[in-house]
Amino acid sequence: MREFIPKYLAQESLAKKGMDERIENYRKLHERYGKLALASVVKEASGELTVKLMASDASVHEFIFTVQHDPPHKLVSVGIREWTHSHFGFEGFHH
Repeated sequence: MREFIPKYLAQESLAKKGMDERIENYRKLHERYGKLALASVVKEASGELTVKLMASDASVHEFIFTVQHDPPHKLVSVGIREWTHSHFGFEGFHH
C-alpha cells in the first residue's frame, strides 16, 4: 500500500487524509472483509465506478471508486455503501 498510494492516488486526496491514516483504514478493511473479489459492476459513470465486491465470507458489499476527470485520472476516493435497516426501509451511507 505504501507504494500504491502515492503512485495511484490523487495528490489533493492524499493531502486531505495522510498516508498513515490510509494505511490504517486499509488494515481495518482487510480485517473486516478479508480478500475482496469483483462480483459485479453496478454503475459506470464519468469519473465514478460502483461495484459489488465479495468478501472472504461470501458477503457482498458495494464500493464506489471516484477518479479524476482529467488526466492522469488518478484515484480520488473509495467509498463503501453499507445498507442499514431503519423504520423507513433501507438507506445507504458513505464511509
